[in-house]
Amino acid sequence: MLFLAELQRVHAVSLACEYAGIDRSTVYRWKDKDQKFADAWQNCVERSHDIARASIYQRGILGWEEPMVSMGQVVYEQVPKLDEQGNQIYERGRPAFKQGDKVMVRKWSDSLALAYAKANLPEFKDKPQLNVNAQLADLAEQAKAELLADLEASLSREDGN
Repeated sequence: MLFLAELQRVHAVSLACEYAGIDRSTVYRWKDKDQKFADAWQNCVERSHDIARASIYQRGILGWEEPMVSMGQVVYEQVPKLDEQGNQIYERGRPAFKQGDKVMVRKWSDSLALAYAKANLPEFKDKPQLNVNAQLADLAEQAKAELLADLEASLSREDGN
């Protein structure tokens, strides 16, 4: 079905409907009434989640290469110009060079690496935090109440003697 193919391609219901020429309400109605269609829809959604996970891993953990830029210009390797015998050519008393390949640098996204770590590595998962101050305040109130109760009980016993 065209809608499911588009959903798998663009990962957005609105766009898939637009590209397939189908109204959103129609596909949601199909989803509610046809379990096979709903399952196929869910598979498309899961696939988009897998693509997102792969992209996070790629950019955060493996990184990517891009050309080095200096002063707004792409940097190229400088390769010596050689004559037929393989000797360095000199022009005006200086070694001559030609432009070689682009200089590439590997980059990573620290924020994506951290997101991956928090989602997948137990030692990076957010730990539940305990608000000790609030608990101490509660204990202080409880201790005051117990002290007052003990004092009242003591005074009551003295009055009774």
